[in-house]
Amino acid sequence: MIGLARERIAERDDPVRRGIAIGAVAGVVGLLVHAWIDFNLHLPANALAFAALIGLATAPRRGDMAALESRAHEARGWRLLLAAVLVLAALASAWRAAGAWSLDRARREASPRSRITVLGELLPTHPYLTEAYRERARARMTLVAAGSGTVRFALIEHDLARALALRPLWAEAWADRAWVLWAKGDRGQARLALDRALALDPTHPGIRGFAVRLESDADTRPDPAPITNLK
Repeated sequence: MIGLARERIAERDDPVRRGIAIGAVAGVVGLLVHAWIDFNLHLPANALAFAALIGLATAPRRGDMAALESRAHEARGWRLLLAAVLVLAALASAWRAAGAWSLDRARREASPRSRITVLGELLPTHPYLTEAYRERARARMTLVAAGSGTVRFALIEHDLARALALRPLWAEAWADRAWVLWAKGDRGQARLALDRALALDPTHPGIRGFAVRLESDADTRPDPAPITNLK
């Protein structure tokens, strides 16, 4: 692809075609630089423009078609392999999309127990969803904060351990772990977990507020809600 673009840019007998190639390459480079610091190629319109610019930059001349057709025939096996890889990638994407949709449905459940039930059905088939593990842990934390005596801390710690194993630098999950340890009475380990959360995200208002409340009233069991979904 790079070689074709270089050939189009080097053309002297067709200045219009050369200008199109230069402009298209400039557009491709601009989108790649943008993608380096942002997620612009995640947007379908930008991805389509990117593909179109590559096509303009590498479009063959009329006289090159016979050679390209011969080359394409020789590479048929590779094309079939690429098609199989793309089909597998599409299936994986559909699977992940289904998991994300189910997670969103669980989050809309008003009752913590309902969320726990839905997430329990989701996680066996989508064990990579770190947010689902934390969401289930937080639903159980809400029940603990409300005074429910039926929730076992071991279940909350298991979910947070799974979330942190998949995403070890997640400050909010470390703060949740600190909350659980504090609620259990293990103040030393709770402070270590909270220090870890603050080191990972020192400007997080929910985590900082949580730390202040623990320092000001060490005998209380603070509401876990302010820790969530704050950046």
